[in-house]
Amino acid sequence: RLARKIDKFKSCDQQLDLVIVVDRLLTGFDAPCMSTMYIDRQPFSPHDLIQAFSRTNRIFDKNKMYGQIVTFQAPARFKKAVDDAIKLYSAGGTGKALAGDWDITEKEFIEALTQLRTVAQTPNVIPSMSTKEKKRFASSFQKFDHLFAQLRAFVAFEGKSLSDYGMTEQEYEAYAAHYHNVIEALKGDRENGGDGRDEGGTVIVDTDYELMAYSHVKIDYEYIISLIQNIVSSMEEETPERAAERQKQIDEISSYIDELSKDNAKLGGLMKQILDDIIEDKNAYRGQNIAQILEEMKQQAIDLVVSDFSDKWYVDREAVYYVMEHSKNGEIRDVNVLKEKSNFTEYKTNTENPLPKFRYNAVMKSELEGLVREEIIPLRSK
Repeated sequence: RLARKIDKFKSCDQQLDLVIVVDRLLTGFDAPCMSTMYIDRQPFSPHDLIQAFSRTNRIFDKNKMYGQIVTFQAPARFKKAVDDAIKLYSAGGTGKALAGDWDITEKEFIEALTQLRTVAQTPNVIPSMSTKEKKRFASSFQKFDHLFAQLRAFVAFEGKSLSDYGMTEQEYEAYAAHYHNVIEALKGDRENGGDGRDEGGTVIVDTDYELMAYSHVKIDYEYIISLIQNIVSSMEEETPERAAERQKQIDEISSYIDELSKDNAKLGGLMKQILDDIIEDKNAYRGQNIAQILEEMKQQAIDLVVSDFSDKWYVDREAVYYVMEHSKNGEIRDVNVLKEKSNFTEYKTNTENPLPKFRYNAVMKSELEGLVREEIIPLRSK
């Protein structure tokens, strides 16, 4: 049941939340999904330490990249025992087997963020970079991503978000999107004979690196949808026990949505709207596809943004959709389409304090870029 290898134990209501393990089974139970191990005893032998830690430190999916060990006795002795065990089983060094303490990891993360800002102050400057500069950006973003993933594994990070360190979620999404574009270009270069090295011959970017913190957000989206779908698809008879279990599931989903909303308020708001409907009426969305419903809600929200923009600037809606679809990371490429399909005369006649024509096109383009980054990209994120 703990290993979840049998289908019937993959259901949320059949999973175990807490397992107490006695000493003789400490090195033998199978629980790759387990994220935290609590140890209330003195340090044990190097072999048993590595075996025990391996129970919770195994990668389960892209949503679980690290394990966490909480000890209650002899912290100094435990730290030394762990360091000695890792040195013994890793040819003499701890390497990157252990994450640093919170203070150290947070300091390194802030330094990585500063370096990222130095290489690419904003996401918008990346497309115009030289190949060498893009490689440096990719390398810096990989280091930033790796440390961000570590930072999020700490209990001390709970309640925090990137905004506490001076980066908005929209900027993060834009950096990640540019990173993917750069990596794809470098992979193409490698296929054509390049080796990912700069002019000095030093490898500065790993084109096979998979983002860790960014993919975590994507997994959360799919996982929340699956949890909501489980609730609306359930046909079990309503009993007091079932009602209590259902409320527990709703509370769990609500906490996940709150967490996701810290990074993407637009998407989190739509998911909360669906959950509120279910709380108000337990039969809401019964038998319906939640993923499809959410996609329709996202499209309606996008349609409203486009409609408001079109009405404000007197530009054809289809042209706005076209330009928006062909933008890259929020940067408008086909600005001439906007110019050709806009009606400045109507705008000037029906707008209070209209802009002069020489500013009309530039401001309209800039506003649409802002809407794509702040409204459209978050709604299309998963």
